[in-house]
Parts: sequence; structure tokens; C-alpha cells
Amino acid sequence: GLTDELTGLANRRMFNYLMEREISRSRRYNRPFSLVMIDIDHFKKINDTWGHPAGDTILRELGALMRENFRKLDVPVRYGGEEFAFLLPETPLEEAIQVAERFRIVVEQAPFVHGRQKIPVTVSLGVSTCGEGARLTAQEMFHSADMAMYQAKHLGRNQVFCAGTPRPAELALQG
Repeated sequence: GLTDELTGLANRRMFNYLMEREISRSRRYNRPFSLVMIDIDHFKKINDTWGHPAGDTILRELGALMRENFRKLDVPVRYGGEEFAFLLPETPLEEAIQVAERFRIVVEQAPFVHGRQKIPVTVSLGVSTCGEGARLTAQEMFHSADMAMYQAKHLGRNQVFCAGTPRPAELALQG
């Protein structure tokens, strides 16, 4: 009941439990905790063009990429549909942005293949952080990461946005 059947990642139920736990831990020890929300760009078009089995292949392969590209401490999650998340305990904002950007590049360069067909896949990511003075609830943190992710999609896709900034995360870090 805590694992997504298709991807083998933690599911939304586990996500909710872990968010509350990590927020509490972050507050107790005044340590950073970051959340990255991920949405597969143009996923409906993938399903419409190559069929739902191709979409399932991409979801499975994205789950595998998440397991391969993060620390053991981090928790990759299939939130629902084509939305994913990863929880990054002990990770300040700047590091979370770098992790998200590295993963965006990994996905963009990954050879997603269904049958003999190579399918180009990109993702849009939103980052939010609490701790180190920022006291957010789990719901507030989720909402800010989710809104940043939708901002990334709305303003061009295949990029990382950070909660609270009107521009891509890499530019926000530069000033």
C-alpha cells in the first residue's frame, strides 16, 4: 500500500507520511529540507502519439532514473499520473536546485525507447525548501513546489523553477 505498482517508487500515501516526518525533523533540528516536484512535459501527446503502453514504459524508466540518480537518503515518489517528486532531507535550496537541474539534464539525455521508437522526454521541475529559518507546513511546501513546477511548464517547459521567484532557478541563484 505504500509503493506505486508501475514504477516501484513510494506512492502518494507514503509521500504524505514522509513530508510530515521530514518537516517535523527539519523544525526540531533547524535543518534544511527540500522538495522537488516533477512533471513529464507533453505526456498526453506521448500517450496519444505512441499509445499508453509507451507512456507506461516512460513512467517506469523515469522511476528507474530517479532511483539511480539520487542519494540513498533521498526519497523518489510517484505522486500521481505523470507527476513525481523527490524529498531531499538535509538539502538547502541551492543544492536542491543543482540536484533538480542535474536530473533535468539526465532525463533530457536519456534514451527512452518503446519498441524500436526513441521517444524524446523532458521534465519541468519546481523546488521548495524549509528549515534554516523558513517554517512551512507540509501543505505550504508542497503548494510552493507545485506552483514553481507549473510556472516552469507555463514559461517554456524543460526547466527548473524555484518557489518565490519569477524566473528559472539557475537565474535566481545568479542574482
